[in-house]
Amino acid sequence: MLIIFGGTFDPIHNGHLEIATKLYNTFNQDITLLPIGIPPYKTSPVTTPHQRLDMINLAIQSYPYLKVNTVELDSDEYSYTYKTINIIRRSVQPTTPILFIIGYDSFVTFDNWDNWRDILSFCHLVVVMRHGYVDDMLSRELKTFCQDKHTDDIKMLKNKPHGNIYKINFTPQDVSSTNIRHNIVHDDSYRKYLDGNVYKYIVMNNLYTKSLI
Repeated sequence: MLIIFGGTFDPIHNGHLEIATKLYNTFNQDITLLPIGIPPYKTSPVTTPHQRLDMINLAIQSYPYLKVNTVELDSDEYSYTYKTINIIRRSVQPTTPILFIIGYDSFVTFDNWDNWRDILSFCHLVVVMRHGYVDDMLSRELKTFCQDKHTDDIKMLKNKPHGNIYKINFTPQDVSSTNIRHNIVHDDSYRKYLDGNVYKYIVMNNLYTKSLI
């Protein structure tokens, strides 16, 4: 089984690490962090790919079950999920289950993603539920698409390569990379949401200064 946890990680924070640890404890499987390269529909990350990768590597030093895949960082093309997951699918055995992690805040717009219907042909989706988000927020098309794909059976996910949706109820600490970027230079208390080495790296490299955000 391969579990992929994607994100901008600009910067990686303790909320990310909490989610990754919850996933590890749920599936008893290493978690692979997949930092996004060039987002097709969002503003580009504030820091460089090299800086984000440095921060990730610093943050996961004490987490032997966390790995990093740099397939998107190494590419000069836009990072479309369906393309990346297809690349990863072709790099493993056809029978290997792949779980792609997505927050419910992103899942409510899943049907706006490029070639979104194809993604479950390559992997399972593990949706991390978020406070304040409910199924009524899903479009009728997405609800219909999901109807026969939900499962609560972890054993099935481990024995089937792709095609299902699993919801995991977990609420990490209330912190976001956006808040950290906009506040760390003004409010030192935000350092508590970061790995100590990541915070030192940010300060040493003068990241997220007012002129950059």
